[in-house]
This record gives sequence, structure tokens and C-alpha cells, in this order.
Amino acid sequence: MHYLCFSLLFCRRPCFQAENPLDLFSRKGKQEASRLICGLYKHSPVFRVGGDEFVVLLQNEDFEQREALLEELNRRVEENIRTGRAVVSAGMADYEPGDQQVDAVLRRADQRMYERKKQLKEMGAAIRE
Repeated sequence: MHYLCFSLLFCRRPCFQAENPLDLFSRKGKQEASRLICGLYKHSPVFRVGGDEFVVLLQNEDFEQREALLEELNRRVEENIRTGRAVVSAGMADYEPGDQQVDAVLRRADQRMYERKKQLKEMGAAIRE
């Protein structure tokens, strides 16, 4: 039996309450979020799946270091809250042998991303509901 080893990281840049999607600062924030994610996950493909949503397929070195990478991402995001830079909510889930579809992994990552979003709001991030 072949066992797959990968994780999915689901990221979303929560919109700020006063943010206008056509605003230059909004576009800069999206670019900054993209650079933050791609800069940390150098050994895994990053997919933009929506306007402010990204999925990272963690594999190889990034899979092996997934917990440390997520901790570093969270550390940088928390610093960004204090400095007014891009905030990214992220949730990660591992593929488990009983998963019948990749969607099961993505759903778990999505749920964790929303849990993180609540934490970020409690830390002072101005997040739209």
C-alpha cells in the first residue's frame, strides 16, 4: 500500500472593514500576503484559489518542517498586526490514510483557518465578519 505524505495549508487574507477592493492599498496588501506565503513555503506549490485565498500543497522539505513553518507564519502575521502590514489567517491539515478525497483535507484546513481568524481578531486585527 502506498502512503501519501502531504499537508494542505489554506490561507486567506481577511478583508479589513473599510477596505475597497479597487483601492491601491488593498492590492498592495494582497501582493504582500502572497509574498509572505510564497517566501516561507519555498519548496511547495502555492495556488491562488480566490481573490484573497491561497492553498499550499506542503511536500518534501516543507512537509517535514510544516509545524515550524506554520509557527513562523503565525509569528510574522502577529507582528504584522502590530505594524499594520498584511494579515493572513492560515489553517493546516495533514492527509490521513482514511481520507477518500483531497477535499476532506481541505475542509479540515479551512476549519482551522477560520479558528485562526477568530484568534487574529481577538489580537486586534480589524477583520470583516
